[in-house]
Amino acid sequence: MRDVFCHVYGQFIKKRAKKYSTETSTKIGEAYKVHFGIPVYDQDKPWALNFSCKHCKHLWKDSTEGKR
Repeated sequence: MRDVFCHVYGQFIKKRAKKYSTETSTKIGEAYKVHFGIPVYDQDKPWALNFSCKHCKHLWKDSTEGKR
């Protein structure tokens, strides 16, 4: 498995690091829609947001819970 890019944070996620799938995690998808105003789509495209890094997961979780 190769490194993947977190399009939101703008960093590569190392292959050993935990990746959070935007396709299987509804919370990440919902937070993405709230934050950017558009849903996560085009999952079959290589340029689409398919994974989120740990930083973004926690940032979005906090923002949807009103902590940020």
